[in-house]
Amino acid sequence: MMDTTVLAAFLEYSPNPTWLADSDGRCIYANQELREITALSAAQLGDLNWLELVAEEDRQMSSTLWQEARIHHKTYRARFFLRARDSARGSAVDAVGTGHVAPDGSEVWLFTAVVTAPSGKALPPVEANLQVTLNVLPTQAWYARASGALAFVNGATADYLGLPSDHPLRVAANFETRWDAHLVFLHPEDQATSSRNWAEQIQTGRPRDDQIRILGADGKYRWFLSRAEPLRDSDGQVRYWVGVNIDIDEKKRGSEALDAARERIGRATQSAAIAELSASLSDRIVQPLAAVVANARAALNWLSSDNLNISQANAALEGVVRDGMSAGNIVHEMRQLFDRRRPNPRPIDLNTLIAQVISLQAPDVREKGVSIDCKLNPDLPFAFADAAQIQQVLLQFASGCLRSHVSI
Repeated sequence: MMDTTVLAAFLEYSPNPTWLADSDGRCIYANQELREITALSAAQLGDLNWLELVAEEDRQMSSTLWQEARIHHKTYRARFFLRARDSARGSAVDAVGTGHVAPDGSEVWLFTAVVTAPSGKALPPVEANLQVTLNVLPTQAWYARASGALAFVNGATADYLGLPSDHPLRVAANFETRWDAHLVFLHPEDQATSSRNWAEQIQTGRPRDDQIRILGADGKYRWFLSRAEPLRDSDGQVRYWVGVNIDIDEKKRGSEALDAARERIGRATQSAAIAELSASLSDRIVQPLAAVVANARAALNWLSSDNLNISQANAALEGVVRDGMSAGNIVHEMRQLFDRRRPNPRPIDLNTLIAQVISLQAPDVREKGVSIDCKLNPDLPFAFADAAQIQQVLLQFASGCLRSHVSI
């Protein structure tokens, strides 16, 4: 267990900015070096969340990496700009944080930051050439280490992300980030899929395309087609991943709009078919219902005391049952035809469906004087399909022929 009082005394005069934070991120201790860099007193720092010490452009990334470290009980590592006096950006620091348990059982995190000194060491020739080449491209481009850690983004990418001119990603700093640190720039709904695809690509060494939404400096996400190719050494080992992000936002949104328009057109076509068939369907329903009423009245007459005739009354009531079932079947067919449900494929008899369509169109056929020449194959095998959808297609075809007065 960690005794925070003893530890604070030990860290007070450390040459590196050091602080302690609780599980909520509240800064419960800051050493002398951190107080001098930020020009804040111990009491002022105690009122802050330690993430407020991070420059604004790096804050979201630092928060995400810390939460992941807490969840997975790992060491926090990140590079960011530490906020200096008057909220200005100070120097870049490499920060390391480790979680501990205090004597009272609470969670305490110890952070140490090492100020990144400007390196006079020249980049490897490959990286130097990569940076020069990628920076002249008008499209977004970047490269990552063999581990997958994002190392450099060209000017077009950095400008889109809103990175300052001296941000480490613009100059490929030597500090090694996590292999998936770039996920903080992606839409939350795309992070899991992108992480899985990137891990698979690093493991297999094979390139692949990935459609992702990337957050821009304006606070809005745009769709990009991202592709990374491996750059190998003479032994065939991957040294770098070189990638490009192609803006497909307008195409993506246009495709989504087209799909929505097609769906609306489909529904409008179905509504038009329903309106056109309504008259024929109403005629077909009215006829059996009228027969039901007539047979019921006849049965009442035959059962009256003056005209008692049981056999005739039974015949009339059988007609009521027959015509009532016919009306019920018509209603059932209508519900199947116009119900917006998922397709339900099953073995169906096409001859029966065609006969039902002819029956539904009978009133219009008689009115317009259109002839129907129906030649069906009695040995036709069953088809595996959705009966309601097939019937709707046949009805729309028949309706089109009737509008043109074409013999079916």
